[in-house]
Amino acid sequence: MRTPVRLWPLESRIRSKLRKRRSMDDICLSRTVICPAEISTMPPVVMLPEQRALVTATQPKTTLEHEWKRIAGFEAQHEGTVRYVFSNVLATPQGFFVNGHGFNQFGHPSLGDLKPTKIHKRENGFFGLSPICMQYFGHWLLDGLPNTLLRQPGEDLYFPSNPSWGHAKSYLDLLEIDRIEHDYVLFETMSFCVDIGQNSNRRSRTKAIQHAVRSKIPHGNKRVYISRGHTGENRILSNEADLVAALENVGFVVIPVTAPLEDILSACAGADVTLSMEGSHMSHVFFASNPGALHVTINPADLFNNVYADYMPSLDMHIGTFVAQIDDEGYRVNIPRLLDFLAENSANAL
Repeated sequence: MRTPVRLWPLESRIRSKLRKRRSMDDICLSRTVICPAEISTMPPVVMLPEQRALVTATQPKTTLEHEWKRIAGFEAQHEGTVRYVFSNVLATPQGFFVNGHGFNQFGHPSLGDLKPTKIHKRENGFFGLSPICMQYFGHWLLDGLPNTLLRQPGEDLYFPSNPSWGHAKSYLDLLEIDRIEHDYVLFETMSFCVDIGQNSNRRSRTKAIQHAVRSKIPHGNKRVYISRGHTGENRILSNEADLVAALENVGFVVIPVTAPLEDILSACAGADVTLSMEGSHMSHVFFASNPGALHVTINPADLFNNVYADYMPSLDMHIGTFVAQIDDEGYRVNIPRLLDFLAENSANAL
């Protein structure tokens, strides 16, 4: 007897605990390599040598060893892009399920959520998410949006977003991306692409999204600071008011991350230099600013992370980092040294 569709997520959890889950290769109808694995050189992250000693720890999902590789630049192995096709698939924001086998999961749908919810039926679909896309807005943009371009004609796009991400819908509207509005959908046939590696195919799709955004936004300012303020995780700059005054004095335009998307993109369009506290909101600048632009992340000393370095070859841009040290109120940057750093490394000196 087959398990009812609504119970597939529960069955998947049981299979996982019993180690009886099957792989996508075992259960798919077909598997097609869109782009094979590739090797390419990742450019270094711009960082003052003296700042290395200020770093005390990294974000949980990376290590100091890996971050120093990013800083130095290295030869990277990029995974290939592979399309899988499945039949009889339940798509959810936490992953998709094929006859009780869960894939591409981020968490588990609860029976409480599924029990009263209508499961909508569609004939053909494309699942546009990777697990990390529902966890971080920046990955929804930089990984998810290029992935949607792998959808084939006749496939309905399944591409949900976290309801708390107000800018997500604005991107979908701006790029005129049509998607299914339901969270739970049963597809007769559904395709899904493993698209983790920054290979040449992935890079071309990222550039296509970048071009589409740039074509819709008039040029704005050459130097932009995005103020994170008190949003997101607790990364407050205790001397941000002084930093803003100093940046404005050398020609930076300041815009809050809470501004409407059109305002943020308009401010960043055509920028040669951008600066902000590290976080998902920095993804805005990558789609709107000039080719060859320098994007400097202010990195908390105890949460050091340079994940955006992985995307720079796809965007034809450069990434730099400047460490903010811990103080009693959050984090503090050395403003005179930061201004020197920006002046020394900007495409157009301040």
